[in-house]
Amino acid sequence: MASGRLRSLATYVVLTVCAAVPALGLGALWRWAEAERIPAPKDLAVVDQPVASPLITPVLSVRRAPQELARSASGNLLAAALAPVAALAGDTSCLLVAANQAVVLITAHPRWSRPQAT
Repeated sequence: MASGRLRSLATYVVLTVCAAVPALGLGALWRWAEAERIPAPKDLAVVDQPVASPLITPVLSVRRAPQELARSASGNLLAAALAPVAALAGDTSCLLVAANQAVVLITAHPRWSRPQAT
């Protein structure tokens, strides 16, 4: 019975030492870091800078969405350039051209086209 108590006491001592060593090391590191810290200057000079002028571009301006305009213009140019190819496809075939997940040109045989919603 005494050896079991002694073993559990030794276990607690070992666990306490294992917890105390890193804690003391971190405490010493913290004290060293506090001693090496450079204090902030007490009075900072405030420089008056002129306020930037407000933006004059409206929210719904063309200049805020140049990619959409470029995509639309390039899609129209590509569709115009592919018009001769679409004419070669004939009435018995279909042609679908897409760029950047947007349909640029579509030609389809009337039999395969979807009926229009009324």
